[in-house]
Amino acid sequence: ATAAMDVAVGPQGEFYLVGGDLSLLTPKGFMVVKHDANFNELWRKTYADGYFAQRAAVDGLGNLVAVGRTPGSYPNWMTIKIDPNGGQQWSRALDKMPSADEYANALVIGPDNAIYVTGQAGWLSSAFGNITTYLGATTVKYAADGTLLWSTQTQIPAFGLGIKLGTDGGVFVVADGPQALLHY
Repeated sequence: ATAAMDVAVGPQGEFYLVGGDLSLLTPKGFMVVKHDANFNELWRKTYADGYFAQRAAVDGLGNLVAVGRTPGSYPNWMTIKIDPNGGQQWSRALDKMPSADEYANALVIGPDNAIYVTGQAGWLSSAFGNITTYLGATTVKYAADGTLLWSTQTQIPAFGLGIKLGTDGGVFVVADGPQALLHY
């Protein structure tokens, strides 16, 4: 079943719906539908880089950024950037651990059009000779052109749920599992 998971509003009141086909047997990619401010559909496209899109935001130039997941037994998170006409500018997959489910849960775009994404990703711990996979709250920053500027991860099992930019130029992330407020 095709479903919309989020909406993002652009600088002229245009808006984008993002989602995809959520049936496990037929992954078709990120679905994006653009409407003008009067609710007229302008275009509808599917981007094969991901399984379905979960969150969306529009930068200061009207470009859409969407995050979601990739298909597969162990999904990773995917970030894509699309210009106002529907042309895909870039995509970036995040796979910190090949055998862990990794999800992007929230994103925000800064005044310089940098993209911040938070969620959960895998990491290894080696204690007493045992190697264990954990999911830690992971936050990444991409430049507007898709260059990864930094990535950070908690070394406790947690996942990033929400992200906001602070007036101090920092990034605030709320995490769960245990509950935490992270500041970068």
